[in-house]
Amino acid sequence: MNFKILVIGEAMVDKYIHGIVDRISPEAPVPVVLFNKNTENLGGSANICQNLANLDADVHLISIVGKDEHEPILTKLCQNNNINLIPIYLNRPTIVKQRIVANNQQIMRVDFENNNNLDSEEEKIVIEQIKKVSKEYDAIILSDYKKGLFTKNIIETIFNHFNNNFILADSKPDKIDLFKRANIIKSNFKEFKDYCKQKNIEVSNDDSSIENTYNKFIYNFNSFLLTRSEKGMSFLSKDKFEHIPTNAKRVYDVTGAGDSVTAAYIIKYLETKKEEISMSFANKVAGIVVSKPGCVAIEKEDLKLKNENKKIINSYEKIESIVNKLKKDKKKIVFTNGCFDLLHSGHADYLKKAKEMGDILIVGLNSDESIKKIKGENRPIVDQNSRLELISSLESVNYCILFEEDNPINILSYIKPDIHVKGSDYKNKYMIERDMVEINGGQIGFIEIKTNENNKISTSDIIEKIKNEH
Repeated sequence: MNFKILVIGEAMVDKYIHGIVDRISPEAPVPVVLFNKNTENLGGSANICQNLANLDADVHLISIVGKDEHEPILTKLCQNNNINLIPIYLNRPTIVKQRIVANNQQIMRVDFENNNNLDSEEEKIVIEQIKKVSKEYDAIILSDYKKGLFTKNIIETIFNHFNNNFILADSKPDKIDLFKRANIIKSNFKEFKDYCKQKNIEVSNDDSSIENTYNKFIYNFNSFLLTRSEKGMSFLSKDKFEHIPTNAKRVYDVTGAGDSVTAAYIIKYLETKKEEISMSFANKVAGIVVSKPGCVAIEKEDLKLKNENKKIINSYEKIESIVNKLKKDKKKIVFTNGCFDLLHSGHADYLKKAKEMGDILIVGLNSDESIKKIKGENRPIVDQNSRLELISSLESVNYCILFEEDNPINILSYIKPDIHVKGSDYKNKYMIERDMVEINGGQIGFIEIKTNENNKISTSDIIEKIKNEH
C-alpha cells in the first residue's frame, strides 16, 4: 500500500566537493584539495522524504524555500526522487550545506541559511499556507532542524488543522514541550538528555535510567521513540517500555540516520499499528544506512539484501542442516523456546544470558495455534510473524523457528542442542522434553528470570496491568 504522508520541515541541499589532499598550501597552513567532482543530495527534512519515497510512500513536503540559485537544485532533486514539494517562498535563502570531502574525510562545511525565528509577517504567510493544505494524509511528520520554521503559533496551527491525523514530531530539545500533542515524539539520546537537563533531571544511557526518567514526565506526552546509538532504540509510553539492541554491524557515518529511522518507523507503523514491529524495522534500516558514507537514504535493494540474511528458518529440515554444519565447526548450540508474546526487557535479558551459555542461540517460538491451546483464545496478542521479526532483530539470537506442537520435543529431535535453556522456575518441575535433550547428549541449563520491583516480569502481568488501568 502506498501511504500518503505529509512532511512539514526544513528542506536542505547537501552539496559536496570531492577531491584529494596531498600537500599543504604555501599561502597558509591549510590543506590544498585537488578537485575531483561535485555531488548534490537532499538533506534535512527532504532526506526524510527521500527515505519515505524509497519505501514507496506518496510524499508531500512543505518547506520554506528561497528564490535563489539553489531553489532550482532543490526542486529538481525533489522531482527526481518522487517528492511533491510544496514551497513557501520567503525572503530567506534555500538552506544549503556545502561540504568539502578529501580522501573520504570531511574537512570543512559551509552553511548557507538564516536560522532566526520567523518574524510576524513570515509566520502569517506560513500559517495561511498550512491552512490551505488538504487533511487527507495517512500521517504527518514534523521535522524540526531548528532553522526558524517551528514557532509556537505555527506548531499550534499544525496540530489544530491536522487534529485527526497521526503525527510524528522530530524536535530539538528546546521545543519538545511544544510538540506534546504529537502521537509520538522521536529523539536521539543526546537530545533527550539535553531536554531532561532543562528539567534538572539527570539521565544515563541505560534502560532503567531512561525508564525512571521518563516516569517523571510520563503524562506530558503520548509516546517517545528514542534512538540510543550503540545501545539501540527504545519506545516509551505510559503503558509500556520496549528496548531493542542496535542492528548495526559496522558504523561508517551516522549522518542522516535519524531521518531514516523516522521514515522507516512511520511506514511500518501505518502498515502494522504495532510499535514493537515498527521499531524493529526502523532499527534494521538504521543498521544499513550507518554502514554507508554520507547522508544517504535507505534503498529497497538494501532491504532485499538484508532480508536474504534473515535469521528466520522455515523448516525443521533446514534448521537441522544448519546445526549439523555448525557442530562440525565445533560450535556449542543453545536452544530455548517460548511464546515471547509482547516482547519485554525480561525476554531480552533471558535471551542474552542464554546466548552467553554457548556460541549459537536458536529460539523456538510457539505458533499462534499452539499458544491458544496453552494460554487461551485471547492469546497471543502479537501474531507469530511479528513475533518472529522481533525475536530475529535481537543481537543475541542467531536463528529462530516456529513450532506448532504443544511442546518442543519434536523440534529438539532435529536440533539436538548442547544446552536446552529454561527459566530457573523450572528447576524443580517435571520437564517433558528432558529425556529428548539428554538422550542426544545435551543438558538442561537454567537462567534466573529478570525481576522488576521484586516480581518476575511477565507478559501476563503486563496484560493484566493494562486491563486494570483501562
